Amino acid sequence: MQHAPDIFSWRRHWAHKFGPAPVLPTTREAMEQLGWDSCDIVIVTGEDRPGIIRRLTTCLAEKAINIEDWDCRFDGPNVTYIGELTVPEHLAIRPVQEELQAVMADLGMRCTFQHENIFRATNEIGPIRALLKEGRRA
Repeated sequence: MQHAPDIFSWRRHWAHKFGPAPVLPTTREAMEQLGWDSCDIVIVTGEDRPGIIRRLTTCLAEKAINIEDWDCRFDGPNVTYIGELTVPEHLAIRPVQEELQAVMADLGMRCTFQHENIFRATNEIGPIRALLKEGRRA
């Protein structure tokens, strides 16, 4: 009879050398206490397959980016994930965007990463209607 190897005998994941991520806020109130006034939004779309969430969350965790809220919608074989994130202030957003896009492209997925205000301005009908009404008054 063959015995399974001890789970602690496996080589550690390369990210182990960075240690645990610092404590991040998990609520809007905690964000405000730290002086964070907004979030960033990640949107991932494409054909659903195993490993999408694992790859995305691993990439985010390696950068100490916290997921505040998460939603997913299925439309036949396609899926759309939308996540609200808190990003540490010391991180430059452009390299994070580019890495997420590359990681998701490897899985055949499209990924966008943007500030909450840009997401709201381009996706909520209310602000668009308000802008149209203001334009008519001018």
